[in-house]
Amino acid sequence: VLSRIEQRVLERIERMPQSGLVDVLESSGWSERQLIGNAFEYYFITLGAYDAISPALARVSGELQSIMASFVIEEYRHDRILLRALEIYGYGEKDVTDVVPLPYT
Repeated sequence: VLSRIEQRVLERIERMPQSGLVDVLESSGWSERQLIGNAFEYYFITLGAYDAISPALARVSGELQSIMASFVIEEYRHDRILLRALEIYGYGEKDVTDVVPLPYT
């Protein structure tokens, strides 16, 4: 039996639109500088994802727990992938980790 909160989260997930990021990338809608900036920001998001998701994952059950666990597995080590991508543009790990993320990140 799902709690009311779990049910609301599942309903919201079902209504979420798919990301248009792939469309933007394929259409060259972003400049190289914008892509690099986003890689920096997503590095911090993926790096902190485990610490943010783990407490929530421990408090839910059933389908929602399965969805959240799948997300964690899917995102596993994306921070390392982003670091490697930024290295191509000349940013070493220290360069990336020394950056202060934007406030909304």
